[in-house]
Amino acid sequence: MTACSLDWDVRTDPGVTPVPETGTDVVDEPPIGVDAADAEAEATDAPISPEAAACKALEDDVALKKKKARECVLASGQCQATVNDQCDCPVVVKMAGSTQATAYAAAVAKLINDCGKPPCVPSCPTIGTMVNWFCAQTGPEALCSP
Repeated sequence: MTACSLDWDVRTDPGVTPVPETGTDVVDEPPIGVDAADAEAEATDAPISPEAAACKALEDDVALKKKKARECVLASGQCQATVNDQCDCPVVVKMAGSTQATAYAAAVAKLINDCGKPPCVPSCPTIGTMVNWFCAQTGPEALCSP
């Protein structure tokens, strides 16, 4: 019987990158059969899943419809209603039952139905009573506040 004496600390196989003393892997070349440009593109341009992309689009739609439902003019008789957002927090809107408020509520319901309820802060922001709600100029537009 013959014994095999192989010093594993010295031996390196062709095409294998040695592991540095720090214990982290260093990879200089992409795996066999993968073009370097393709490997770089895969690392930086990872595709977004269709579900994640659809949920992002719904989140963007909710944000836009929320803004539209809160738009007001500096006059009395507005900002006297709320619509619950995706965290069940009240959002002051211009007018109850308006096209914009209804569209916002529908967008929130679709987001929750299609993507689930998002992680929410432990409690909703305090909006006070209706007496404290008003239309405020915020830059180029006026929005219901708080």
